[in-house]
Amino acid sequence: MSSLNDSSESASRENERRRADRNPAARWRSRIGVATALFLVGGAINFASAVAVPILLHFLGPDASGGLVLSNDADAAFLGRSLTAVNAADPAMGAYLVIFMYTMCAFMMAFAILQLGVAWFAVRRAQAWGVWAGLLANEAVVPYYLAVSASFAQRGAPILGGLEFILVITAVTVPATVLGLSGVRRMRRPSSPAS
Repeated sequence: MSSLNDSSESASRENERRRADRNPAARWRSRIGVATALFLVGGAINFASAVAVPILLHFLGPDASGGLVLSNDADAAFLGRSLTAVNAADPAMGAYLVIFMYTMCAFMMAFAILQLGVAWFAVRRAQAWGVWAGLLANEAVVPYYLAVSASFAQRGAPILGGLEFILVITAVTVPATVLGLSGVRRMRRPSSPAS
């Protein structure tokens, strides 16, 4: 008899877990919902960039995407000539730069898929680890881009030339994290009994 009760309880718990998986923990207008949306937008931007940039570069050349590293102007300041001039003077180097960007876009695609998955399956369900992972993963690029920007500035490019987009995208994760963690705490609070 005990075995029957145990299997019945186990099946009941499994059904509850499946129901929770199908029904998200948060509504879109809640703090968790807004945090999820912000993280999803970041993932969608990475996804779209990882698709669009290789297509633009393939058909239009190394200067087609607005900059290979930072911006066309910053890249030109670093190289001492425009990407168009590099491509005209040395087509093999132009092709190499385009193919090198394909490798970066491959990692952007992988990151985008992971961003979207964590946002959808963890943040949306008010799991704090997903919010923290979203913040840390998005902010991890900042020191790298600051180092790149400093190297470019040594070669004559403006200190933050071309970093605006990166800084805005990474800045969005801060309110997403604040809202997300606040929403996680709210959802974990026990409901007050009706008086």
